[in-house]
Amino acid sequence: MPTTSLNSLLSRWLRLPRFKASHSSDVHAPAATVRILAITSDDRFYACLVDVATSSGWEIRRGSTIQEGLDTVRSQHMPLVILDWDESAHDWRHGLERIWAAPNHPCVLLASRVIDDNLRQEVQRHHGYDVVPRTGDRDQIVRTVEFAWFWTTHKHASI
Repeated sequence: MPTTSLNSLLSRWLRLPRFKASHSSDVHAPAATVRILAITSDDRFYACLVDVATSSGWEIRRGSTIQEGLDTVRSQHMPLVILDWDESAHDWRHGLERIWAAPNHPCVLLASRVIDDNLRQEVQRHHGYDVVPRTGDRDQIVRTVEFAWFWTTHKHASI
């Protein structure tokens, strides 16, 4: 990506209301509310996501199964999906591809207990965007979701 494009993208990201300095004289239209669909059967993990979403001013919905999540993606505009990978429950690769293939190709984040570059590359090979921590680092969840949301809502804009 050329440096000017990267600088433009970074500049747009920094102008999001969350990052805007309170003394800024720039007037921008308010950013759309972050809308997330969490596909998880784990009540504790979903409660953590609800807590993060509520404190961040995001809208969050839940699907307990991939099929239920797909039905929600198809019936409502849910541009960002967090797919919970419970290692014993399902093959995340197939689920991720099914979700991405839905209308409007939602941006899919995989929630995992372990995060490393190999997993990120595997997620991207299966049309996912990134990996978020399943436990622990709340700030990392916020940063990952906000950047995914920014990228999703600005991917068609000229950079």
